[in-house]
Amino acid sequence: MMENNLSDEFSTILNHLSGCAKYSLKELNLSQNQINGTIPDLSAFSALRSLYISRNRLQEKLIEGNKLPSQLAFLSVSSNFLEARIPKSFSNLCALPSLELIDNRLSEEFSMVMYHLSRCARYSLQKLYLGMNEINVTLPNLSIFPCLKVLNVGSNRLNGEITKIFNVHLN
Repeated sequence: MMENNLSDEFSTILNHLSGCAKYSLKELNLSQNQINGTIPDLSAFSALRSLYISRNRLQEKLIEGNKLPSQLAFLSVSSNFLEARIPKSFSNLCALPSLELIDNRLSEEFSMVMYHLSRCARYSLQKLYLGMNEINVTLPNLSIFPCLKVLNVGSNRLNGEITKIFNVHLN
């Protein structure tokens, strides 16, 4: 359903995926549409591994109580209008190696972003894309994310010393 002109709310589209789809759907690509609303509770989609909802009109804050499937391995919510902060529930994504939230309006302090991802997600997260947001304050120490290989935080409001973020000593 990628690159269409879908303009319903995200929750309405998901309500049409009833019955077996909730238990068998492994990948959902709704990118490049006109979908609005916010990300609803997706925990009923127990087999969902990849969710692409980039380049839509999703807005408002990411709702804290809404959950994502714990086995989600790829989440792309780039180029929407999401505001404020990443919910703590993202920390429960224990199989998530890649998270894309580029080009939104996230405005949380970077240390809090990483805190919200620091439970079991820190052991699986390899690629984190947070560029083109309004994330601010000092870069935190990222050494608690042992698998992190790619970090994109360009075009934000960050400051600090690069040598300290991974607890690295440069000669």
